[in-house]
Amino acid sequence: MRSVARLGAVASALVIVLALGPATVPASTPSASVQFVSQAQLQTTGALVTLSYECFSNVAGGSTGGIRVRLQQKGVFGTNSSTVTCDDQKHKLSFGVLGSFKAGTALAEAVLNGGTVSAVTTQAELRLR
Repeated sequence: MRSVARLGAVASALVIVLALGPATVPASTPSASVQFVSQAQLQTTGALVTLSYECFSNVAGGSTGGIRVRLQQKGVFGTNSSTVTCDDQKHKLSFGVLGSFKAGTALAEAVLNGGTVSAVTTQAELRLR
């Protein structure tokens, strides 16, 4: 009789565990990130945009990827792109974006491709000075 009671208790516990379903797993860390410096420098032919990026590689010694930046202000936009190194390290990158930008704010967007990620997009409002 005891074994029947134990078997019933084990079966009940198993039904409860199965009803709860799989445990939730916390989200993994992102495989890439991009952050703009909040201020861009006006140039005679456009603006100098600075950002930091990090992308992870599944290849020993790192791999390469690409980044494209778009800067937009009322009636004006420009883009530029660059090759990036994906080696699990944070890098800083500055490059010019051509356009007849004026002092004020502009919307910036960066798309990073490479490493173990297909694409990461980041947007920010930058102060142009």
